[in-house]
Amino acid sequence: MEYKLSFGASKLLLPQLDAVQQSVLEQIKNAVLSGVAAEGFLIYGRPGAGRTSVALSLAGELFTAGVKDVLVLVPDRLRADYLQATVESLLPGIVRPVKTPVALAYKYLQTWYVERAEPRLFPQLLTGAREDIELAQLLETCAVEWPENIPADLRALPAFRMELRNLFERAREAGLDGAGLVALGESEREEIWVSAGKLLQLWETLPLSVGSAETPALLTTAQLQETAAQVISAWSVEAEKQQVSAALEVPRVVIVDDLQDCTVATLNLLVALAKQGTVIVATANPDIAVATYRGGEPHLDGRFREALQVSTLQLGPTYRGNQVLSKVVDKLTGFLPVAGGADRRKFGSVNADESASAGVAQLYASAYQEVTGIIRQLNYQHLHEKVEYQDMAVIVRRSHEVEHFRQALVRNGIPTSVNSRAITYLHKPITAMLLLLLSAENVAVKVLTDEFGQQLEVQQELLILEQLVRSPLVKIDPLKLRRVTDLVGQLSERELNLWELFTKVQELDRATDKTSDEAERAIRKTLKTTENQATVQVMLQCLSLIHLGRELQEASPNVGVWKLWQATGLEDSFVKLALAGTSESVSADDRLDAVISLCRTADVWQQRHPEGTALDFANELVAQTIPSDNLATIAQRPAGIEVLTVMQAAGRQWPVVFVAGVQSDVWPNLAIRNRLTKASQISLKVHHPELKGLPQTQIFKQLKLQSRVDELRTFVAAVSRSSEKLFISAVSGEDTAQSVFFDLAAEEFLSAESVSDNFDVLQQIVELRELPVAEMRPLVAKLRRLSAQDTQLLEAEINPELARVAEQILASLALQGVRIADPLNWTGTRLEEISHAPVFPGDKPVLSPSAIESLLNCPAQWFLSRHGGSRKSTGAAGLGTLIHTIAEKYPHGDAEQMLADLEIFWDDGEYNRETELGRRAYTDAREKIVKLAQCFADFGNGEVEVEKRISVDVGIATIMGVIDRLEHIDGAVRVTDIKTGYVPSVKETQKHKQLAFYQYALMKAGYEVMGARLLGLREKDPAKYIQSSIMGDTEISKELLANTEADLQLAVERVRGPFYQPIAGSHCDRCAVQAMCPLKDEGLRTIE
Repeated sequence: MEYKLSFGASKLLLPQLDAVQQSVLEQIKNAVLSGVAAEGFLIYGRPGAGRTSVALSLAGELFTAGVKDVLVLVPDRLRADYLQATVESLLPGIVRPVKTPVALAYKYLQTWYVERAEPRLFPQLLTGAREDIELAQLLETCAVEWPENIPADLRALPAFRMELRNLFERAREAGLDGAGLVALGESEREEIWVSAGKLLQLWETLPLSVGSAETPALLTTAQLQETAAQVISAWSVEAEKQQVSAALEVPRVVIVDDLQDCTVATLNLLVALAKQGTVIVATANPDIAVATYRGGEPHLDGRFREALQVSTLQLGPTYRGNQVLSKVVDKLTGFLPVAGGADRRKFGSVNADESASAGVAQLYASAYQEVTGIIRQLNYQHLHEKVEYQDMAVIVRRSHEVEHFRQALVRNGIPTSVNSRAITYLHKPITAMLLLLLSAENVAVKVLTDEFGQQLEVQQELLILEQLVRSPLVKIDPLKLRRVTDLVGQLSERELNLWELFTKVQELDRATDKTSDEAERAIRKTLKTTENQATVQVMLQCLSLIHLGRELQEASPNVGVWKLWQATGLEDSFVKLALAGTSESVSADDRLDAVISLCRTADVWQQRHPEGTALDFANELVAQTIPSDNLATIAQRPAGIEVLTVMQAAGRQWPVVFVAGVQSDVWPNLAIRNRLTKASQISLKVHHPELKGLPQTQIFKQLKLQSRVDELRTFVAAVSRSSEKLFISAVSGEDTAQSVFFDLAAEEFLSAESVSDNFDVLQQIVELRELPVAEMRPLVAKLRRLSAQDTQLLEAEINPELARVAEQILASLALQGVRIADPLNWTGTRLEEISHAPVFPGDKPVLSPSAIESLLNCPAQWFLSRHGGSRKSTGAAGLGTLIHTIAEKYPHGDAEQMLADLEIFWDDGEYNRETELGRRAYTDAREKIVKLAQCFADFGNGEVEVEKRISVDVGIATIMGVIDRLEHIDGAVRVTDIKTGYVPSVKETQKHKQLAFYQYALMKAGYEVMGARLLGLREKDPAKYIQSSIMGDTEISKELLANTEADLQLAVERVRGPFYQPIAGSHCDRCAVQAMCPLKDEGLRTIE
């Protein structure tokens, strides 16, 4: 028994052909069967007129009539996947009857190179990602001289390499090799073409371009097709010479759908087949060409007619949309050049309805509002108009907008379909981390060379570990990690970096009671508790993954990737999550797709590099910046809304289509592509000799016009995808406005307000029990919002009873078993389930004096700042660090010494003495250094400990910190804190909490403390900020000690949590976490 697995699109139901369509089909079929067919047939038709239906029906009828060697050709793999199942049912027994031009070229090249007396490796496709990597290396090593406006820094950019690749491809399509491009550049006085031509000549000599007995040549899509065309044309003459045993077999008929999106190389391949007896049947409509950006030729139909004896046929009216949608398409195409006759633009639509409501044009004030409005309309169409999600599509102009819209839909519980399998592995956190662990980046120490040629050693394993901890490859709780950090920190006299911390935990985990002291045994015991053990295991797993990655670097790529992935232990959890059908399932599917794709890429890479290692593979992919597609199967997701670019939507249709982002500078995007390399001009110069000598300004004007025409074609293609309802939207605000395309289409439409205002929440309450949870979320969200509003604040036109009705509907839904409608399941309403367990439950928290002060000022600020809410240090902080560094180096230094060091360090910092800001900062720094030197001179040559680290057990806590200067005076010590910025008043210094806690810790450690002081270097008299001794007998000293102990007790209580109360005060002005503070307006907006 045979089983056939299909992972492509489902079979399409072909419509019954009308009289015109059937007549076109019969003419071609009869000509083919009678043997008197011309070399080719060209079928024109407006969007929706049935070009694809006629093409596929013709293939099926020819096959039924006995023509078994029929092939369907489409411009790209997306369209091939979409039609494959349908054509397989029409042509049973033929394996993959729908092919792309590259796949067809492969077939002939494989036969030519393999089926011979001495088989050879046949050429393979050079992917854009691989070409980019090789081109980067060639640019770095070649000695080609470039124009002055193309410096080395520019040549190192991926964007420049992309332009070069496009230039090479356009040159090849025009029949130019490297020498030909140089000659064209010299004749046209284009220096960039001369330089690029010389680079192309070097490229043509590379091993990957010529191949060898061990490695195949790697060719671009154009080269593969051109080579296949040459092989087909020369087969009868060269086969015997080359000892090729296979006979040339060409199909009887090749049916090409959407010729307007094919390239000149594809045309050459088709012509070569036609000259061998193949009948070429092509469908075309130059008005909806979408592939010009990658070499597609909208007017390829004209060249097709010139190259072959072609019969031209026309289809009739469209079957998409009513008369209004048809008029929109006609109006837009009226601005396009006429190709293949204008008859197709006159036929209109089969649907005689002239209702303007078939089209909606909507303007929004922001991109966020546009997304929200589209989501609202999608729900309305689904819930009220009963349109299935898979019958709707969102079409955007730019590829990066696809993921933006898709994520927005997913967040709102709307199912989506995935259309693209191309992946940039470094943009996927899972695969990026796997590759990083296998790459040359995973070493203990990395030596770098700075701009002055000096070699610097970097602790690379620390950087790898920091990335691993943040990646989804491991699951580590930041709060629990902080708890372990505090515990282990008690064993060290200094703060440990992440690598030192993890290795210390590993040592403690392996240690035995016999080999550790009492303090270590206590900490080891705490680490082995249930609440800490899981965190410790994840920390150990991180180190294990790093070491495993190094071990697997010499393994084969597929073994290395698979074993490293298995070691993460994530497979089962991701699979379960993907199958759970929740909102998180989409993310799990995407991550699994990425891993499967990476494994498939590793397998293919290994086949092409039998001697290669996982290290070589990872290094190559780490350098890859262009998405690649290896045909790996992606997850089978539930049917949903498709979000696509125009290119991905080509050849498709949906009942309801949303065309989004139709604003100026986006659609149309009139930026001239490849402006540096002028790749777009190659075709003009080669195929239009009449333009020779034309001023550059005129050529630029021509390219600008061509760009506008190409953009209009893509827009026509987008708006013609709808068969029933079309929505067009744009953002119009202060910084942008709707485009002329939007205005042209909107003139034919009714205002969108009449439709969108009908989106009444109560109209959605239909058969609610039959709605899946994902579709219920938007409804419940709106009901909750309405029920929570004060009816007095509702808009005048809204019924004030609506809030009460919303509450009743929510109650009804909850009783029907809709979980998300039950208030007990809403975040923040089940307070009885909130854990009251302390966040930091250890016996003795480890606190610095600054942390204690922060806890006393505002526990919420301390907690949020401790876990990612702190600000990046400012320039003032950098200046303070510099002065502290000099003070540490010269504890008894004079002004001359310290100013000399300031001169050395200054230009390595972030200030530039050539600017006004830099000069002011430099003067300020010198003044502070002079004041500091005077303070040191006043102290004398007594003993000083600089950057004194303390860690003192004070009973209820451990106080840990660093004292700028601990000055020894007559058997006692004085705490000195150097301040380069703000200092409190003399009176406030007496109550300064950080100074007091340093005194308190030293007192508990057995020191005789005589007091503390601040050196306020910004002030005229920096040494006047004195705090009395905490050990004195005066009332001030006794009060300071009592307040300090009370403050410490309160800080210890607050640090344990689990609640961290925000407290307003003067510190709010300098708070880094105001955006999350419920006491601030901006914080309320974030939280609510």
